[in-house]
Amino acid sequence: MDKSQLLEQLAPLAEPPTVSLLWPLAPGWYLLGLLGLVVLTAVYWLYRRRRSVKARNAYRLIALKELETCWLEFEEKGVISDFVEQANQLLKRVALTAYPDAGVAPLHGEDWWHFLEAHYPGGESREARQIETGRYRGPLTDNPAPLYQYTKSWIERHEP
Repeated sequence: MDKSQLLEQLAPLAEPPTVSLLWPLAPGWYLLGLLGLVVLTAVYWLYRRRRSVKARNAYRLIALKELETCWLEFEEKGVISDFVEQANQLLKRVALTAYPDAGVAPLHGEDWWHFLEAHYPGGESREARQIETGRYRGPLTDNPAPLYQYTKSWIERHEP
């Protein structure tokens, strides 16, 4: 037999099936998809939580802006008793917002400054007393800067 006859007797070569680029996926792609889904869920959850915290603390930013306005007005006019009164009113509004169910509205005198001290991480301070007593007896000092710092710090750091 001749070589060409032998070659003719061979069956044609079978071509393998074409490999799809999309399906079926290798197991690593499933793991990567699951990981991507977990990451997207975590990012969404963190975003929602951050928005929620920001919305809950919006009253603090508004109060701090108002405190700055009161301080600038004091620097312009120099009337300490007006600043003490405005600081007290501002703290009362912040407390009413932060503690709506705590019965803040009727607090005055010693009860009021005890409330301020109880909800402030710094604890007891002379400025908390000055906020309440300064309205009636006049300010304890000629320099309201510590009172301004206390008010600002209380707004920023009070614990709801």
